[in-house]
Amino acid sequence: MGRKRADVVLVERGLFDSRAKARAAIEAGGVVVDGRTLAKASELVDEAAAIEAVAAHPYVGRGALKLSHALGLWPVLVEGRTVLD
Repeated sequence: MGRKRADVVLVERGLFDSRAKARAAIEAGGVVVDGRTLAKASELVDEAAAIEAVAAHPYVGRGALKLSHALGLWPVLVEGRTVLD
């Protein structure tokens, strides 16, 4: 087996559905290859390496991170309502 970019290997293994999401997880410190936390998506990793990965965030988009933070700061009730961002 050869060596490939970390983000490519993560997508090929089905751990992420896009290189952008793989890159975000790597930048957040959520990808460990053979016991070492990756720092850059461009790092070359062995295709057979042991990889542990955690999504950068549980939301579809990063806008949800801002919304989640705002809802934690201010007493805005959104349960049972239709909202739009």
